[in-house]
Amino acid sequence: MIPDFVGRSEYLTALDGLLLEEREDTSVAAIISAVDGAAGIGKTTLAVHWAHRAQRHFPDGTLYSNLRGYGPGAPASSSEVLEGFLRALGTPVDWIPVGLEARTGLYRSLLAGRQMLVVLDNASTAEQVRMLLPGSSRCRVVVTSRDSLLGLVIGEGAVRLTLDLLTATEAVEMVESIVGRQRAEMEPDAVLALTTVCARLPLALRVAACRATGHVHATVADVVAELADDRHRLDALSRGRDERAAVRTVFSWSYRRLGAEQARLFRCLGLHPSSEFSVEAAAAALGSSRHVTCQLLDELADAHLIEPVRPTRYRMHDLLFSYAAERAAQDEGGPDHEAAVRRIHGWYLHTADVALRALHSADVRLPLPLVGPGVVLVSFDNDAEASEWLETERQTVIAAVHSAADHDLGPIVWHLADALSMFPQGPQNAAVRAAVHIALAVARRAGEVRAEGRLHSTLGNVHSHLGEYPQARDHFAQAIAKSRHIGDLNAEAIAIGDLGVMERELGNLRDAEICMQQALVMGRKASSATGQAAPLANLSFVYHKLGDFTRARDCAQQALTLYNEGEHLAGQTIALVRIGIIDCDQGLLDQADDHLRRALSKAVRLRDSYRQTIALRGLASVARRKGELHGAEQYARAALASARKIGYPPGEVDALVELAIQLRALERFQEALDCAEGARSRACATGQQLRQGEAFCALAEVHLDLGEFRQGIEHAEHALMISRSTGHRLGEGRALRTLGHAYERTGRHIDAAQCWNMSQALLAETGATFTKRQAW
Repeated sequence: MIPDFVGRSEYLTALDGLLLEEREDTSVAAIISAVDGAAGIGKTTLAVHWAHRAQRHFPDGTLYSNLRGYGPGAPASSSEVLEGFLRALGTPVDWIPVGLEARTGLYRSLLAGRQMLVVLDNASTAEQVRMLLPGSSRCRVVVTSRDSLLGLVIGEGAVRLTLDLLTATEAVEMVESIVGRQRAEMEPDAVLALTTVCARLPLALRVAACRATGHVHATVADVVAELADDRHRLDALSRGRDERAAVRTVFSWSYRRLGAEQARLFRCLGLHPSSEFSVEAAAAALGSSRHVTCQLLDELADAHLIEPVRPTRYRMHDLLFSYAAERAAQDEGGPDHEAAVRRIHGWYLHTADVALRALHSADVRLPLPLVGPGVVLVSFDNDAEASEWLETERQTVIAAVHSAADHDLGPIVWHLADALSMFPQGPQNAAVRAAVHIALAVARRAGEVRAEGRLHSTLGNVHSHLGEYPQARDHFAQAIAKSRHIGDLNAEAIAIGDLGVMERELGNLRDAEICMQQALVMGRKASSATGQAAPLANLSFVYHKLGDFTRARDCAQQALTLYNEGEHLAGQTIALVRIGIIDCDQGLLDQADDHLRRALSKAVRLRDSYRQTIALRGLASVARRKGELHGAEQYARAALASARKIGYPPGEVDALVELAIQLRALERFQEALDCAEGARSRACATGQQLRQGEAFCALAEVHLDLGEFRQGIEHAEHALMISRSTGHRLGEGRALRTLGHAYERTGRHIDAAQCWNMSQALLAETGATFTKRQAW
């Protein structure tokens, strides 16, 4: 047995299946399992471990041979292996035939009637194996190879077993088995980090863990620190005299077996921004047709240098990806190297532009450079395909910004970051922030003021989305100043409008109104449809909070008309949400439901989690007011999950407040209290005054339900103070109504009546349809 063998239970079970399979005709060929997988993934270890474990099932013994398919020197010939097997079977040297066919015939005759296991390790091709197969089904054969050995599967009926990386648990167990459980328990975080930097590849894990045990004072954390820089990781994993324990050398044996075009594609993939890629991206890197690239990718997959993750999409193991980048730097130098780098980054930039234009979301962008030679762009038949591409490639485009900066591609860096700013909202906002900061630094060094302004505006939005309002305000100010300096009216209007959105989030409604009105005037002056529609949609929100439902609805309707004319799907979604929420507060529940469902449908088509969040929250309110409490809870929980997925604090607070109201109605008071307290805590932490007032109001109601009247009054009074300070008229009416409930329960009936009267007058003035007893 192999002492530090861990896991692989599903593969061992599959190999055990060889023992159970029987064939009635014992004269037919042996039952074969072909174990294939990438270099260093543990094929030999699995085969040898299973052979020891299954030995009792083979009373006549086991034959083993390393066929040297991948490694130093030439592969073993079938004749050479047969000579060794015949000797092991007791054949005198003088009796061993010279010819291959004669040796095969004698070998199969000697195995006839015997019950033996034959392990053919590290095979090069199916052809190398065929003459070594026994002729009787009483024998079993296990073949390992980096090749897929499809020829054995098709011609000899072999059962293919493709070995994958260790699972996270198995990887930790392997490190523990080498360094010792006690030591591993002292450094659990370092052990986990080691499995990550070694990408759960058994060979790399074994080398790294042995380094930790090879030095008296070395810790696992020391080894992790040494491996942290991916530029030198292969160096650290390839030291020592044993070639078979050097990760780079083991990879090189696979690389050297490739044909010229296969090797060139492998190197070009090392220039890709990330280890996962589409067929089209690979074709752009190679500068070849899709048809040719598909054939080469299949060949690389058969060699286990890449693996398919779904149709037309592949990925490369992280350490192999580092090796491919290394080979590209060494073997693909000069103009070819530079051309491949420009092709792949240019392909992502221009394909993103095509996708954004398919969604009519690229109308305010920096003008793009021309498409470079050899770049064939993807076309999209509909907005669903474009949305899927943007969602799928979001992480890769983020990586492409970093990669383009590393390759000193100048304009491509800031153009990629600019395109990224138009992608539907996703869960990588912190990563987007880092990428745009890099692009901003590149643009600043190049003196590209227009790009600087645009990127400052993008950073303002990202920081605002993350609840980082002081940083957002600074970036918006710089965006406005730089756009004004060069006379870019569109860019200045966008930055001012985005500043208004941030002011709205903070509860500065009048400041928000001023910004949005200014942006609207500038948008009209520039004759920009989106430059008018965006501030109108945002003004609708502000007027709604201020209690001016007439102006709120008028602005939302104007925005929707402009977005419809431009077929701007993302804008349509926002305008429909605005109209639906106004409908809801005015008691037009069927209309509200229709508008919000249409908005949700468009957000789903866009794969836009941000817009899905606000549409779901609106539908939760409508369902609750219709009395459909269980459906309302489902909508609210979906909105909460969506907000948390993309790291959107305002959406999280809104969903928690809505859930608190619903759970009160369902008399699940402790859950309601938890939600209300979570909303209050999150809103206060990020400085969202509007939402603080709503959260305090919900918290007050729950405390009243629990009979905690003092806390209820304190929270209601705080909600009222916040709503009045922000000008949030609806919030003020709701806080007055809640305070009235609190006063009534403590016997202050006159004060309660005064609060209710003020609340009713205020809500009537706005057009909202609430009674003093109705849940808001």
